[in-house]
Amino acid sequence: MKRKSSVIIAVALVAVLVVAVYAYNKLSDNFDPDSGTGAGPGSSGSEPGAVQDPAGNGTGNAQDTDGSGTGAEQDPAAQEKSEAPDFTFIDGAGKEVKLSDFQGKPVVLNFWASWCSPCKSEMHIFNDMYLELGSDIQFVMLALTDGQRETIETASGFVESMGYSFPVYFDFNLEGARSFVVQSIPTTFFIDKNGYLVNTFLGRIEEQALRDRIALISSD
Repeated sequence: MKRKSSVIIAVALVAVLVVAVYAYNKLSDNFDPDSGTGAGPGSSGSEPGAVQDPAGNGTGNAQDTDGSGTGAEQDPAAQEKSEAPDFTFIDGAGKEVKLSDFQGKPVVLNFWASWCSPCKSEMHIFNDMYLELGSDIQFVMLALTDGQRETIETASGFVESMGYSFPVYFDFNLEGARSFVVQSIPTTFFIDKNGYLVNTFLGRIEEQALRDRIALISSD
């Protein structure tokens, strides 16, 4: 009888251990030490705070949107201004550039990649707007070049193959994506001439939505 009780206790202990290990693994899978609780610049606080790859493992590669082509259609004037974070990226000539170098002119900052279908589908809209307003607005079409899924060669090759005229820039170490807490692409930020983030648009943007937001940063 004593031996039977010992066996039952041992089995119960094993069961508790299995449950504890399972619970620990689930918590570990869902924990991202870089995610924090803050929101991206100028957001409402509902966006988590880490750049995620398609697997959601927090390695720093932004994921594609769901491909539905629908963006964040909030009131463009509803977002409060905040100072845009500064960061370094490179231009088509391989020269380092800082976002702050463009102060004095409104900036449209778009995060994209050539593997992202919604990104590619909105590029012609940005190109048309650049041809129309490029002398007054600085378009920073920033490719997320992690060196693996996207490289400088693949990003610039796509732009050249499509015949786009806007200058292409490269977030070569994803510093910009992390600074702006970009979690999915395409994402577009609208920054006024004084370096303040005025509005953010998540997802594929249509021409009128782009015009409305450019008007916000052009009014000063």
